[in-house]
Amino acid sequence: MRAGVWLLVVCFLGLSILSEAQTGANGFRNNPSETTWSSEPVAAQQRWEAIINETGGVLALHEALIVRLSGPGVVPFTLDTQAILAKAFQQVVIPNLGPVEIVSYRENYPKPGYSDKVGSTEPYVDFAGNLYHLFNLSMPNLNISDTWTQAWTDEFTNFLMWGAKAQTMGLNASIRLMSVNINEMVMTHSVDLVPVVPVEVMVAVSTLDGSNLTAAQASSVAEGLQGQLGAHIDVMAWNTQDALDMFDATFDYGNGSQLMVLDISLPACENANNTGWESCALSTLQFKLLDLFVSNAVVAWLDKNGMSSPRLAGIRLRPSPQAPDQLQAPAAVPWHLDRLDQRTLPLDGQYTADNGGLGVNVFLLSGGIDAAHTEFERTDGVPGTRIKAGWGYNGTDPLEDCPDAFAWYGFGTYSASLIGGNTLGVAKNATITSVRFRTSCMLESTNIWAPGGLPSAIDAVLSTAVAPAIMMIETWWSPNRFSSDDDQWIEQALKSRLDQAIAQNITVIVPAGFGDAPACDNVLAAHPGTIVASGFDDFDRLTLFGAANSSCISLWAPGGGLGNGVLGAMAYSDYTSIIPR
Repeated sequence: MRAGVWLLVVCFLGLSILSEAQTGANGFRNNPSETTWSSEPVAAQQRWEAIINETGGVLALHEALIVRLSGPGVVPFTLDTQAILAKAFQQVVIPNLGPVEIVSYRENYPKPGYSDKVGSTEPYVDFAGNLYHLFNLSMPNLNISDTWTQAWTDEFTNFLMWGAKAQTMGLNASIRLMSVNINEMVMTHSVDLVPVVPVEVMVAVSTLDGSNLTAAQASSVAEGLQGQLGAHIDVMAWNTQDALDMFDATFDYGNGSQLMVLDISLPACENANNTGWESCALSTLQFKLLDLFVSNAVVAWLDKNGMSSPRLAGIRLRPSPQAPDQLQAPAAVPWHLDRLDQRTLPLDGQYTADNGGLGVNVFLLSGGIDAAHTEFERTDGVPGTRIKAGWGYNGTDPLEDCPDAFAWYGFGTYSASLIGGNTLGVAKNATITSVRFRTSCMLESTNIWAPGGLPSAIDAVLSTAVAPAIMMIETWWSPNRFSSDDDQWIEQALKSRLDQAIAQNITVIVPAGFGDAPACDNVLAAHPGTIVASGFDDFDRLTLFGAANSSCISLWAPGGGLGNGVLGAMAYSDYTSIIPR
């Protein structure tokens, strides 16, 4: 059963939702009214531009958001809807907040086995956006993590007001903040408020060695084009057959050409007149790509990554998903559990776990666990929680999650529910001990790598673990990740402690990583004694990150890819499904 517990690390990974549908009869969605975005200047935008012009640059926090919008009318996510969200936000935010801009989004309807306790029986949109928070000179020391955490705690009320205001403006939907990541920067330019048009592009390339296209190569194409286009780009497929299936096409270029699909979130044309905002963006992108594919810079970039002869094989507006015939009932067995006890598809709707991890001691190193969540209630009739309190950084309570968990999932609570939660857990009989190595979920540099942070948390496990024991570390580190301490000291401190854990027969499990950092650069994952997990979705499609770093990964489990997310407990709330990246 210990193997069953190992698989749950992968649920640190997120999801990326693949839209499968058709557009309208003319191939485009309805055009928005031209007054939606162009009428009357917005006060927040004017204030932002004035401050930048007066100072030549302002100290700001760039806040990257992931927001879930759910309701009966949010799909398709039209330009009008985007405009309502932007204007509603500007009317409720406190002073010193700049404008919000939508970067990319995904639309979806619930699919079989995915309906859950967070309202996903309604259509929903997960969108990423940027918000810029202007600081004044009287702000407290920005090097103290409590300052950053308090700033977001004070502003959280505005997100509740945002949803209420959008409803008064005619948008029948609820808004939920799913994730926030922030960093300090100096802004020297204003931010244009423009809607986003998602376009799917099928690109044909040839590999120099004649082999199949890899995930890493597809990712490099997106990286190269993203800077040239100034648009957000996701890789949706890097296998020729998958690309043809997405476009419902049967042709290919032959002669060793490989097909990929890129999802490009392009700013809409502001003055499209009679051509329509979306069709203008589509034609503009087409001409830009044709020029780029013959440019020296792109050709050289592809050659560096083992590719040549880029061609535009197809382009279209991303189709909105089709509504199901009827709402899906919640699955009796969540798909991530259903998938764990069988090697092949289709799923059988069952989950068998032998003794449920009885006798296994799991030490979860994270930002803490909301032990009062219903997923951890004792089942023997005695009031209380099944989570045990271990060590806490700087005296923090390990039976509480981060105070800012609402803004970054609360990975500790989420992960613990998948390890041994009453309804969602793989090993419901395992003993889970919470070891808390940080105070904030978002701001890691000041409290993870210090001697009193992660190294001391591992020391606490080494001094108390009783076999059979598993240590799951809910973080990763690589040289390109910011740190307040010397990199060499960090690497040595972690390596020596992992050596000791392996010597004590403690099974160590770490996530492969997130974002663009290679798993092989993850110091925790690079240790030969650790088990490194990455994920796949409910169609067995690998995450782009995992596929590009497969040589460093020990095992695969549910969580990630392009399909449905994995439902888990959310700190101080009910449930959530992890969003990409």
